[in-house]
Amino acid sequence: MAGETDGRRARGRLRRELILRTAVDVIDRRGGGALTHRAVADSGGISLASVTYHFPSARQLSAATYEWAGLRLLDYMANAADWASVTVGAFPELAGQVAAGLALQRRGELITVNHMSLASADDANLHAMSQQFRGRSAGVFDAFVEPGSSPILLAAVNGLLVYALSDRTVPQERIAAAVSALVRKFALPAPPAAGVQSSRNSPPSG
Repeated sequence: MAGETDGRRARGRLRRELILRTAVDVIDRRGGGALTHRAVADSGGISLASVTYHFPSARQLSAATYEWAGLRLLDYMANAADWASVTVGAFPELAGQVAAGLALQRRGELITVNHMSLASADDANLHAMSQQFRGRSAGVFDAFVEPGSSPILLAAVNGLLVYALSDRTVPQERIAAAVSALVRKFALPAPPAAGVQSSRNSPPSG
């Protein structure tokens, strides 16, 4: 009996995952206004009853889709590097590579998060999730950039990503280079190499 229950739960989790993945695909291909229970059911070959069972209201469906997409982006960023070992000097180039990877490998999730961020202006629940997502995303920059500049930098990087999402012909290398150049403007100064004394702390000559 317990095995049957566990099996049903596992199938339920898989079905929920399929629904949310399909919802992101609907937004990616047709825009945020196209996200409905029927659109998800038709696009994913899922029964309408199953979609409404997992997400009874349109608001629940959109909120769950936004959260799922946001967590996918955060997970990608968290696993893109061993951030604890990344140096200040290496961060801009790595940030560019990660941003380009997001545009290429998490396109649907990026589009979903941007659609839902706009919708959050009129939805308190989405607004709270949007603020949390922005805070966690900006946290990636905190150890590498000037204090207080992470939110502005995140917004600027997102602007570059939106441009890349709007034009599939933009090379991945250009995205990476543009983000790296932007991050360098906000980055903390790299510490001097071992054995090289910083001019700021050098004793006066003579």
